[in-house]
Amino acid sequence: MNPVERRRTRLRTVSRWGSRLCIAFMVALPVGLVAIWAVEPDVLARGYAADGAPPMPTGIRILQLGVLMLPVALAIAGLRHLAAAFRIFASDTPLSGQSSQSLRRFAGYLVAQAAAAPVTGAALSVLESWMNPPGERVLAFTISSHSAGLALLALLLFAIAWVMAEAAEIAEDHRLIL
Repeated sequence: MNPVERRRTRLRTVSRWGSRLCIAFMVALPVGLVAIWAVEPDVLARGYAADGAPPMPTGIRILQLGVLMLPVALAIAGLRHLAAAFRIFASDTPLSGQSSQSLRRFAGYLVAQAAAAPVTGAALSVLESWMNPPGERVLAFTISSHSAGLALLALLLFAIAWVMAEAAEIAEDHRLIL
């Protein structure tokens, strides 16, 4: 097998596995979150509830789950586009406008996740401290290095997708000339 065929085979193999992993995560993320929320709600606690505060009512716990579903929904939407990119990479035409578009959409959802994280955290801090006595409720707005890293990764993926789009246009021009 020549080096080009070896690279294409490797790309197809990795891309097929990447697509399968995306689909597995699309199922595992919401199922796992609901399972953790239902079985062990204190795992999701961030420490904003005061000592001796009454237990969190079911309604607030359901709101907490709804807030936690926002980043999960963004992740699922992004993974859908990443799986599509992997499927295109596994095809005979991995360098195409479609692959770069799927990668750009995935990057867009990464930016959305990074932007939603501080808002989600603030909402969770309010919900968790809701049963605290007046004056001890918390609104905690934080920006983590994880969110900053997601945003930087998204910028890198945007740049790669734009380069891929340019390369696809050049490849199409060459194909038309020949």
